[in-house]
Amino acid sequence: MKEIKLSYLQKGNKGGSKEHYWHFMLGYLLPSLHHILKISHSSPAYAPKFIFEDCGPVMNGLIKEVADLFSIQYRIEQTQSTSPANVVTVPRWDILLRRSFFFLIWRRRFVTDLSLRNTKNFPKRMRRSIAIAQQSLQLKKDLLGVRDAILARIGDLKTAPPAGMLLLKRSDMPAYYSQNGQARKKGYGNSRRSMLHLEEGMQLLREHEIPATIYEPGKYSLVEQIHTFYNADGVIAIRGADLANMLWLKPGSLVLMVNPMGKGSFHIYNYCCILKLFLVERLTETAFPSFLDFQFDKLIKTYA
Repeated sequence: MKEIKLSYLQKGNKGGSKEHYWHFMLGYLLPSLHHILKISHSSPAYAPKFIFEDCGPVMNGLIKEVADLFSIQYRIEQTQSTSPANVVTVPRWDILLRRSFFFLIWRRRFVTDLSLRNTKNFPKRMRRSIAIAQQSLQLKKDLLGVRDAILARIGDLKTAPPAGMLLLKRSDMPAYYSQNGQARKKGYGNSRRSMLHLEEGMQLLREHEIPATIYEPGKYSLVEQIHTFYNADGVIAIRGADLANMLWLKPGSLVLMVNPMGKGSFHIYNYCCILKLFLVERLTETAFPSFLDFQFDKLIKTYA
């Protein structure tokens, strides 16, 4: 049986690690699944075995779950033994989200860059802008196609009870990501940043007749996470990898995000534009802000 290795494009020390959820999902697992589905649709009788790279014990479990969901023959590679002729480097959708044209500021920048005042570089900028626009449209088509394929496999998505607004709780750090662990990039979950006082925040929302549930995605299987997000009204979260799960929200859902990073969240805005989600961002100077500092009850009633 022919084997095809699905390779993660590692851009030095930049571009994120496949061992962390956002980059794993949007930079490796979902584009890998898109490639697998494209092969199965074009050649139904052709059934190769797919080799996934080792992404650490936490992410490897998600590879297994998705492979089982689609009955994919696979193995997770522990050593670099695959023939280069059978290697496919999957596109990094997480990186493409940072340069697409879905965000309004990028559209304004597009107009400014192509202004006749920049006649010297006009042809070069035009070619680059057209290429990015084409990549953006393809990214949207591929991402939504994979989402629809996964949702179709899961079946009845309305079996989970309504959760209202999900107050996302970041998980504790597994030993694998500690300073003495084997992860390439150290740190994970609430060891890096987290929103405090979620219990008080949930009670506050409920007092204002806003259904709300504290939810820690890392405690559940991917299918369980999909059910919960699909049946939610939206999410309140600090900027982080858990927001990859916005993919499972219904269009029109509200996303309230606290950003302590000190830089723009272009990839999050573009992601929400593709998914037709309503995003409201609030800035903070601390990586551990209090839920109670942002008047989320008023924001929800304002933007609902």
